[in-house]
Amino acid sequence: MNDSIVSLSYIDVCIDGVNDVVSGLHDSGAQISVIHPRVVSSLDLPSESTIKLRGLFGDAVDADLVTVTVTVTKVFILCFLLKDRKRITEAPVE
Repeated sequence: MNDSIVSLSYIDVCIDGVNDVVSGLHDSGAQISVIHPRVVSSLDLPSESTIKLRGLFGDAVDADLVTVTVTVTKVFILCFLLKDRKRITEAPVE
């Protein structure tokens, strides 16, 4: 039995209005993205509503629902070439 814990995967993202690149957790199982208010505090974002966030442990917490535009700094596209099934090409998109 393998008792190792899988490493978390992070990606660099840009948030409109924030000058710095932000490291974000790549969580493919998340239902909604969460950002710490300190990261976007200078943007004065209007709250669309308040939602409850529940993690694996503990009580649910209230959070403001806001809209931000987030872009990934580098994306890798995996292309399968059908003529040669053994060949895989990765191409960075910027």
